[in-house]
Amino acid sequence: MRFNVTFVGEPPFKLKYSYTNENTGESKVENIVSNQSRFIFNGTPKVPGKYTYNFLSLNDVNYFNVPVNITETTFPVHPPSDAAFLKTGKLYSCGMFKYFYLLLLIDII
Repeated sequence: MRFNVTFVGEPPFKLKYSYTNENTGESKVENIVSNQSRFIFNGTPKVPGKYTYNFLSLNDVNYFNVPVNITETTFPVHPPSDAAFLKTGKLYSCGMFKYFYLLLLIDII
């Protein structure tokens, strides 16, 4: 998953989010730091499964741990497609990834 975030406020910005693998129950908390008002980050877990994302809090230079009012969202994460082709003793392979774009517009007032 790729997340396209637009921050409003005064940098640096810190966005705290978590994701949980619904298949295994394993959770992880991440912190994204940006000095730019627009930021794109890759939030794709390495292990395939059904994941629930929660955006927890946001900081800027003036505010600390402001709750982010975004409903938790669940996405399936699939392993990348892969194919291998054999030709005259050489191995060729290719892969494709699916990306989900989510625009987060977060205002700190």
